[in-house]
Amino acid sequence: MHVGLVMECDHREGRTQEEAFAEAMAVAEIAETQGLDGVWLAERHFAIRRRPTDPMGAGIPSIASVPLVLAAAIAARTTRVRIGTGVSVLPLCHPIRTAE
Repeated sequence: MHVGLVMECDHREGRTQEEAFAEAMAVAEIAETQGLDGVWLAERHFAIRRRPTDPMGAGIPSIASVPLVLAAAIAARTTRVRIGTGVSVLPLCHPIRTAE
């Protein structure tokens, strides 16, 4: 059985984008060191804040609007974990980028 982690890469209120990226990289590295097989990135756009702390992540902006760039950064920091996109919002993607 393969076990992976879905990352939505939240950009929570009161944190800088740099801190959000650092947290995402740390989570991916921890996932690898703990023996997980994969990291899946969810593409998220246009999240409107509903409340400062939503336990389910609804309404929290994300730093993963272009998950392939984030995947490349994670690949540079890990050696074994597989990386993929769990969610791609096709109407917001260029058709050629989607075909690649």
